[in-house]
This record gives sequence, C-alpha cells and structure tokens, in this order.
Amino acid sequence: MFPDSINENHKEILFIRETNNRIVHWEGEKLTKSDAFEISGIKNVHWLSEFDEILSKILKEADHVYINTNEHYRQNVQTQTREDRFIEKLKNFGGLNFKKSNPILQYQRSVKDEIELNLIKKACHITKKGFERVLGFVKPGVWEYEIEAEFSHEFLKNRFNKSLESIGVDKIFDVDQSLVSETEWFDDEIIGTKHGDFFVKRSINYSKRSQSITSDDLF
Repeated sequence: MFPDSINENHKEILFIRETNNRIVHWEGEKLTKSDAFEISGIKNVHWLSEFDEILSKILKEADHVYINTNEHYRQNVQTQTREDRFIEKLKNFGGLNFKKSNPILQYQRSVKDEIELNLIKKACHITKKGFERVLGFVKPGVWEYEIEAEFSHEFLKNRFNKSLESIGVDKIFDVDQSLVSETEWFDDEIIGTKHGDFFVKRSINYSKRSQSITSDDLF
C-alpha cells in the first residue's frame, strides 16, 4: 500500500502467484486475478514475478517505508525470517527512512468488525463442541495420547471420505465435524493449499520428507 503515491495504480497493489497446469496438479487451484479482486476488492492485481520491478518504481517516489517486524514480547526468533530478508532488500535501495508498522497493526488487530466477531464466536463454539465430545471419553487412567487419538480418529475418517468423494465414490464414514475442526491446523500448516489425498495426488511436503522425521521437523 502506498496511499500517497502520485500514481493511482501504485496506491494499492495485490501480488499473487501465477499458476500453471503443473502447479494445479501438485498444489491445487490458485487464485486468478479476477478471483483475487472479488475476494479483496483490490483492483490492481499483479503476478508475484512482477513484484521486484514494481517495487523499484514505487520506492523511487517514497521517502520512508513502514517495515513489519515480530515485536511480540514472547518472540525469540534466532533465524533469519522472510521479513528480515525483505527488509535487507529494501535497505539496498538506499535513501529511505524506515518506520515500524507494528504500533499501527497492533491497534488495528484490536478493532473487530461484526464479521470477525461472528467468526470468533463460531470458532469458540466448534472448539467447545469438540472438547465436550472428548470429555465424555476422559476418565481416570486415560492418557493424553488416547484423548488425542479421539481427534485423530475423526480426522482420518474425514480425510478418507474426502478422498473417496474426489474420485466419485460415496463416503463410507460418519464423521463428527466438531472433532475434525480441531485438526484443521494440519491441513493449513502441513499441507497448505495442496490438500493432497490418498488416491489422486501426493503432497509435495510429504515427498520431501520420505526419510525418518521427528516432531521437530513437522512442528
């Protein structure tokens, strides 16, 4: 975002990854420019491959840049992040003053509109149902991994159902969606947008990890 730009097309820009048949096959459908506009309302949409060229033009108009850094009081990042690398790239342009965006973003995060509040309430409700379902299983002598297995059981049944449906076969399991919702982080964090399944395709992330792994590798 560059609201003070003299170029109307530079005031607000969205960059998305350009897709092709290979990416669709291995990672799933990606947004088109029209899709991105419909979702975001941003009219000026470019491919990510154009980012450096457009950034160079924009920075020639700018005096200062707001940078994004992790300033959470519990953070203890010891490796260079993508944001760190981007900041280094900006410094190479020279002649720019840098300001922190965190104070602005912290305030904006605290302001919730009705849609966000409803989604938060829905997430809390789903989580409540999941825990209530598991509490019926909890008793003296039950171990933590056994409770976790209750969630995993529903997760695997749900994944298998989706795999069957993707190849035109009727699902075979009844699934407790309240438990499945507790495992959605797996799709988001491990499989991302690929959502590979048992029959159609294999996730690239799994292919990269064909050797033995530990929990540190995954989480």
